[in-house]
Amino acid sequence: MFNVSVQEGSGYLLIVTSGAGTVAPLCAANRFIEEMLQRTGATRVLLDMMALTLLVADQERRQVVTSLHEGMSKLERLAVLVPHGSSLGMLLEAARATGVQAAEFDNVLDAERWLVA
Repeated sequence: MFNVSVQEGSGYLLIVTSGAGTVAPLCAANRFIEEMLQRTGATRVLLDMMALTLLVADQERRQVVTSLHEGMSKLERLAVLVPHGSSLGMLLEAARATGVQAAEFDNVLDAERWLVA
């Protein structure tokens, strides 16, 4: 099961994903997040992926990255929360390709400080 939840924070959206991250729900979540950005006017996102199990094959990676590019243009900063020692490079790749400042963190306080700086 894949889950995504959103909370409007102080100056940013907190988006939490968990469960099995296969290509279909990830791409759908990207569209949902894009809609949230449009409706709230938020330009900063803290994306908590601590409980996400990424299940994307190499050949599916392009689909996920393409769907990320579409929503990234609305962002100014993206902080990605991932477990220590892991990386979801495709998020950073998509962010940098669209001119968005992005960084990965394994500590929520560090991520929040960077995000609102």
